[in-house]
Amino acid sequence: MRGKTVVITGSNSGIGKDVAKSLAEMGARIIMACRNKEKALQAAKDIQNASGSSRIEFIPLDLCSNKSIRSFANTIFEKKIEIDVLVNNAGVLFLNSNAIPNGQRRSADGVAVEFAANYLGHYLLTDLLLDNLTRNNARVVNVTSSLHHIAELDFSDIESVKSPHIIAYARSKLAQIYHAKSIQKHFDGIVGCKATINAVHPGYIASNIVEYLPSPIVWLFKALWSFVHWDTSSGAAPIIHLVTSPTYEGVGGQYFSRMKMTKSSKVSYDRDVGQRLWNVSKSMVVSVLQ
Repeated sequence: MRGKTVVITGSNSGIGKDVAKSLAEMGARIIMACRNKEKALQAAKDIQNASGSSRIEFIPLDLCSNKSIRSFANTIFEKKIEIDVLVNNAGVLFLNSNAIPNGQRRSADGVAVEFAANYLGHYLLTDLLLDNLTRNNARVVNVTSSLHHIAELDFSDIESVKSPHIIAYARSKLAQIYHAKSIQKHFDGIVGCKATINAVHPGYIASNIVEYLPSPIVWLFKALWSFVHWDTSSGAAPIIHLVTSPTYEGVGGQYFSRMKMTKSSKVSYDRDVGQRLWNVSKSMVVSVLQ
């Protein structure tokens, strides 16, 4: 990975931080795309100390803010950063509305927080970076979840604000798989383009994805989770493998469960639904793309 530039969303903790550390150890330049500056800068120091690399940078990114996403993309452009790997890793899971910061289930742009952070923000980010990714034959990874198997998109409630939070989460992760298939179709339509995008379920990981839960529930959740989960370094492993292994050069539009390429849910192969999701998503961010 020496000489490669890697952008990782949500890399100040959990799986994202472990991916950043491992790729930094391999010689990659790491762009930490994170919302919380204080946590990101501390994580950058941790990664530098652990990897011995000084090529760790922080660029602010709030996936619930179209303005922030546009600013991030502009910074990439202005600094002439050429991206070899993009890991769409950041995500949130709320188990009840009381867990959401300030009690607001919608972002400043009026979009449901789970839908924005887990899917729509990454949709917009990837779109704004698409030319960069294409010309560099980049590898893109969408971090999804096997929970997508319990979901189907409901276009009458596309942001899932009327649904239980676990369903909202599952639908947003299904949307990430549709997104990967759509972007790969774009890459495949460009002569000579070798860029790829895949979706990966990293395993059931006890990470800070539940950071907004009330403290007692976080403690209980993590205590119970400790009996069934992999640690964050184990969760990072399939992502690292996908973006570094020669085995997956040219492999795109696929779903991986941990290290195994396998079938995603039956509904995820519905091209009409995928195209409809793409159109709806674009309409939601069209003002930023102009």
